[in-house]
Amino acid sequence: MLIMRLGIPFASIGLLNSDEGVFPEYIRNFLMTAFTLVVQLTLLNLSILTLINGHLVYGIAIAIVSVNTPMILARYMIKPHGSIINSAGNTARSIRALTPKFSGFRSLGGGKK
Repeated sequence: MLIMRLGIPFASIGLLNSDEGVFPEYIRNFLMTAFTLVVQLTLLNLSILTLINGHLVYGIAIAIVSVNTPMILARYMIKPHGSIINSAGNTARSIRALTPKFSGFRSLGGGKK
């Protein structure tokens, strides 16, 4: 994170060009890394508090999730490329992947018998 912070002035030089250089991609990557770090540290603190309160199994489970957080978030954090329509489609696709799938409304009693 420190190295990425030091690279912001070099990435900002790209704003002088009309195509904005590498700045948008660099800032997007910086913010995704910062978000992942905040989630990971929060889970680690929660794990320590859980261990202090005497719940050993829950504390270890939260610590394991904390270590695997970058891999888990990388699966769902989409780097949008192109227009707003493409990024909206990517967002809708990822939300659809996270929601449970229903086989239809027959199970609710609305189908033919």
